[in-house]
Parts: sequence; structure tokens; C-alpha cells
Amino acid sequence: MESEHRRIEMRIPVDGGYEIAATLHRPAKVAAGAPLIVGLPGAGYARGYFDLPEPGYSQAEHLAARGTMLLAIDHLGAGDSSIPPHDVTTLEAVAAAGDQAVKQALANLRADAITPGVVIGCGQSMGGHIAVAMQAWHRSFDAIVVLGSGMLRTNVPDRPGTPPPMIPEGAEGAEISAALAAQVDWPWLFHWEGSAPDLVAADLACGMPVRHTASSWASTGIPGLAFNLTKPGKMLPLCAAIDVPVLVGMGERDVTLSPAEELATFTASGNLSAIRVGNMAHMHNFADTRMQLWRRIDAFVEQVAIDRGAAPS
Repeated sequence: MESEHRRIEMRIPVDGGYEIAATLHRPAKVAAGAPLIVGLPGAGYARGYFDLPEPGYSQAEHLAARGTMLLAIDHLGAGDSSIPPHDVTTLEAVAAAGDQAVKQALANLRADAITPGVVIGCGQSMGGHIAVAMQAWHRSFDAIVVLGSGMLRTNVPDRPGTPPPMIPEGAEGAEISAALAAQVDWPWLFHWEGSAPDLVAADLACGMPVRHTASSWASTGIPGLAFNLTKPGKMLPLCAAIDVPVLVGMGERDVTLSPAEELATFTASGNLSAIRVGNMAHMHNFADTRMQLWRRIDAFVEQVAIDRGAAPS
């Protein structure tokens, strides 16, 4: 099968008069029933996270070479999508806009005589929370991949040799997020030592965690929901509603609890698996060991397609 990587840019209208920016990555020739992965980036990142410009670091190219399509989207409030005020971009609003964008993109594909097989949501960090919300409230996907997303709570590790972060007494919600953010060693948390030095340097130059400069993968816009994800237990009712296959992925240094603890939150799913990749920090696609994660996602997608009788012809 011809595997030339093609990029198709989209502007998808959603409720409220807003637009979602998306990029469809696909091989030149798409097999009938080819799987579609929906890439949902984390806070401070844009859809280009799945198509990093360093040779060998584009997950989109990797997928296209396998015959898999990737629809990478900028959330409402991030990247090239509409940027409403923070009080608009709640988890509910961002999940609804994402679901509308996915359904419209699927309709566009079918109008072009491309009928995907399984549709799998793949969210990294904040994107994992959004994938769970989209599935719980809208049943957007046939399965979900949750990467570097703490479902019980966001568990920020301390760099060895540094004091633990201090949270002001009585702080809650956004105050806790702000207090934690001010004390985190973001370069250490996000990037494993020695990985893709030029690419990592370019990422750090955009600012962290709040971006002062955008790039193809960095977003100066951050949805308001990102500042309220640290509340323990917030995601548990949504996780309990997920009854499709779930793959949980994390790096050796990440913001999750253990694989077993994360999987235990998805009480309604009968198909659960996990992977924790060594020498990988929170921003997985920048790591030298990224291919271990990508291949595990490939295998998960293939198995979901087989189980649903939707494997590509």
C-alpha cells in the first residue's frame, strides 16, 4: 500500500459560532475500513504535537505508513481553534465541541467515499481527560487511549533533591493549580534527559507551562478546564461510564499513579491494558523511547478493529 503522508487542513464549525482547527493525516491511498485515531493534545500543546517536525518524531507519519488515519484537533480554546474566555472552555463545552468536530470530520470523509473502520480517541495529558469526557457524555469513540493523564488525581512527581511543593492552606481549584505550577520543574517533568535536544530546546523556548510563543506544536491558548483538573476524584464518575476498550499509557516520569491504579478507575470496561515506558517523561512523543509507545498503540488499534470485525481490507 502506498504510504505517502498527506495532510488535509480543516476548519470545522461547532456550536456557539466557534471553529475547531483540525488536520487529517492520511496515506495517499486509504484502505476500506482503515482505522481513524483522533489525536487530542495536552494543555499548552496543539495538534502539531502528533506531527513533530524532527525526522522520526512524527506519530502522524508513523501511522500513515501503517495505513492508519489520524485526525489531530486543536481543542476549543487552544491552538488555531477559536479562543473564547476561560469561563466558556469548561470540560463540558470542550468535550461537546470536540465531539461535534469528530462527527463532522467523519461525515466529510464519508462524503469523499472514505469509510473509516474503528474510531479511537487518543488523548495526551489534558487531552486524555477530554477523551474520557467525550466518550462518557457523547460516545464519540469505539475505544480510547489515555496517555499521561491522572484519572484519580494529577500526581506531579518531585525532582530528586528538591523540597516538595507547598500548597497554601485553604486553597482549592485554580489556586491549587497555580501554587503547584509555580513550584514544578517543568523541563525535568516534561522531557527525559538527552532526548531530541534541538526539538526539546525549541519546546522550552516557547515558555512553560504557559506559552508566550506558539509553534506548530505549542499553543499559547489553554482551555479554562486545564486549571481545574487537580481536584481529586473529579474524573471518577466519567471513567466509570466508559464501557469500551481502554489503553492507559505513561512514561517512567509522569503525572499519573501506577498503571494498576489508573486502570482500576475504568470499572465498566471489560478490555483494559496499560504500558509504562522507560526513559520517557510526560511529553511522550519527544522521548527517544517513543516508538515503544507507538507500537503498543498500533497493536491496541489492530486488536480493537479485529474484535469489532472492522479490520481494514
